[in-house]
Amino acid sequence: MLYLVSLLPVVLFLILLILMDSFSIVRKGQLAIAICWGMSVCIALFQLFKYISLPDSEIVTPIVEELFKSLLLLYFIYKSKMAFFIDSAIYGAAVGVGFSLVENMIYISSFPDMLVGTAIFRGFGTAFMHAGVTAITGGIMNLVSISFRFAPKSSGVGRLSKPLINLLIVAAMLPAVIIHLLYNLYLLDILPSLVTMAIPLLGLSTLLILLFQWDVNRIRSWIDNGINANVELLAQIKRGELAHTVAGEYILSIKENFKAEKVFDMCCYLIVSLELSIAIRRNMMLKEVGLKLPVKEDNSDKVKEYYALRANIGKTGEIALLPVLSNLHLNKWMIDSLK
Repeated sequence: MLYLVSLLPVVLFLILLILMDSFSIVRKGQLAIAICWGMSVCIALFQLFKYISLPDSEIVTPIVEELFKSLLLLYFIYKSKMAFFIDSAIYGAAVGVGFSLVENMIYISSFPDMLVGTAIFRGFGTAFMHAGVTAITGGIMNLVSISFRFAPKSSGVGRLSKPLINLLIVAAMLPAVIIHLLYNLYLLDILPSLVTMAIPLLGLSTLLILLFQWDVNRIRSWIDNGINANVELLAQIKRGELAHTVAGEYILSIKENFKAEKVFDMCCYLIVSLELSIAIRRNMMLKEVGLKLPVKEDNSDKVKEYYALRANIGKTGEIALLPVLSNLHLNKWMIDSLK
């Protein structure tokens, strides 16, 4: 009974976040990986802490736990498996859910005579704390990554060194560490237990709901503003008017820096990127309103062409096209969603 009670809060929290994914961005396979990662981290650290005594454990433990929980999120970031704040936060929450599931089980096995009320209290408190703070970490990491890694070189942000950008991405876990630290120190013995539970429950939930709503509005703006511009540019290109567009003028201005074959591939890469971007935005728009595509599309050949062209133009060509393609923001998750 106690074990079932401890499962309830973490499952409820994860279901809540998934229901907020109105664009159906989250992938079940990656979600399962995130949950398993959180469980594995908890088991590994529990075994480690049995043999290693940490000084000031109330302070050091949150840092160690949040660092190891965040490793999978860093992997997802650098493999472009997360696109927006919403899916990044859900994967982060899934890691926290897996961690708190195991932690609650360990706690109950250590105190088998605890009351059901205590199990519920502790289950809700730790579940919302672990899932909530790692959700925030995932979301912030992705926002920092998008803002700094893909910024044009001409901007001040784009001129930041790669090590500094990586440091900023890792630093995104600091809010999680601080909240976890405060929870461990309990505001502990100074606040009533009900208030202690309400802090992670209400505070983190409210923050996540606000951030989710902000990201939903941002995605809608990205879809609405981008799809019109991309359709218009693609139509101009197909009418043979590329040279008369801003994108075409830019490509002409840099063509002396590349061989003719590479310039041709860069133009083809632009066209395929536009077509894929339009398809991605259209699909997301339909998913949000609960509609399916009227006809099942097979974009696998176009996706293969996209990767082949990207390999042909190389990193230099891709960077050169960044001012033209920056609003497309096509990453691996988006491209793979069309396969």
